[in-house]
Amino acid sequence: MEQPAFPKNQPSQPEPLAAGEKPGWQRLPAGIFRPRGLLEEIRFLSGIAFLLILAFIIFGWLSGSIYKGVQDYSEQQALIKSFSSGVLDAGALLRVAERKANLNPEDPQAQMVLANLYYGLTETDRFKGDAQAFYLEAEVAANRAWAIFAKLKPEEAAQIKANSPAFKLRYQQANILAQVGRDRVAAELYSELVKISKDEKTYLRANLLNSLAWLLATTADPKVRDLDTAQELSIKCIKLLPEASRNAAFLDTLAMTYYLKGDSKQAVKVQKEALARAPGSELYLLLQNYDLFKSSAVFNNPN
Repeated sequence: MEQPAFPKNQPSQPEPLAAGEKPGWQRLPAGIFRPRGLLEEIRFLSGIAFLLILAFIIFGWLSGSIYKGVQDYSEQQALIKSFSSGVLDAGALLRVAERKANLNPEDPQAQMVLANLYYGLTETDRFKGDAQAFYLEAEVAANRAWAIFAKLKPEEAAQIKANSPAFKLRYQQANILAQVGRDRVAAELYSELVKISKDEKTYLRANLLNSLAWLLATTADPKVRDLDTAQELSIKCIKLLPEASRNAAFLDTLAMTYYLKGDSKQAVKVQKEALARAPGSELYLLLQNYDLFKSSAVFNNPN
């Protein structure tokens, strides 16, 4: 993978010493940069040691927790967002993830977490340029996770039950495939899981219905796109549970189906409800869709 070229900096030139001036760290101002006396120096070194230990503990907790099975994709995305804000070194954690996955080749969840990391990192400024390569890595890791699970537990993989570990892993695999553009395969996996969970009234099923609805509505593949089915699934999702009807992302999907079917007025109405219920982290994208729906409604109904 080609590394970006960085401009070469000119070497800094040391300032000339004044008459009687001492070189090195002794020229720094007294205080945190140059402790005065033995007690202050001990205090300074103790503070540095404490900060290093704290940083080690935090990084160890994060890298450890992600391998104990961060099964909620939103939690993984929260970590990815922290990378882009500079809180963590995304490249460093990715190297840890790859090393852990290599050390645990028979752990399907470690492979799936790695797949989610590969995809999530493409949303950071640092890795956007390598998106296609990371998409491929994500797809390979997700498929490898399922293959490992099927090898370890062939009966569970062959007869997937609703809300089982196999069901959840298959759902994660479908999510990754949808995100990297493998829409046909993703749609098949989502549809399989929708049938398996047809008698369930759980939030997991609501998420699944929403995922399939969004894919069928927004895919660029004409063989996968099905607006009527997308809208039916979206309505089922929202009616499945009381809390589902208050989920901004679910409402956003329904609004999108109305818009794509040409009913911009209804799309605006539903999107207003989505905005009223949206957490701050989702407002930007929902507002973008709202502006899109509203501009279309005004164009089609100027009066």
